[in-house]
Amino acid sequence: MDEGVRNSLITLLTEVFEGIHGNGTWFVDTGKDERFFGRTDVSAAVASWNPGPGLNSIAAHTIHIRFAVSLHNLFARGEKPTMDWEGSWKIQAVDEAAWAEIRRTLRAEYEEVKGHFATRGFENPDSVTSAFALVAHVAFHLGAIKHLRAFATRTSRPSS
Repeated sequence: MDEGVRNSLITLLTEVFEGIHGNGTWFVDTGKDERFFGRTDVSAAVASWNPGPGLNSIAAHTIHIRFAVSLHNLFARGEKPTMDWEGSWKIQAVDEAAWAEIRRTLRAEYEEVKGHFATRGFENPDSVTSAFALVAHVAFHLGAIKHLRAFATRTSRPSS
């Protein structure tokens, strides 16, 4: 893969998870919480708050993203994982210990995927497409979590 494309992927992945570094941003707002790790830095009660029937909590979005990142890592290691997307949404509520573990394991999966982006050859077009899709997928769920937190705050739900 072209080094410029690789660097762009790493920049976008870093921005969506960690926020901006330096003077500008490509797509997230410039606030300190405008990153996946910042938006999920809430209590288990806030993470578990369900906005209504058929809708998902912050915890569920976070677990779903952890699943997506772990899939990318499994494929990068040459494994053929089971893709239980529906199952990645089953847990909606967590206690503080479970929530801390979910966030810890997501960060570990993220660090691994970031390493794959930096070192893997992206041998085929599917791996490149998967990398770009992962950034877009996380950005989508970052937006959903942003709105969930804002709504919870406006409606006097548990705050972070």
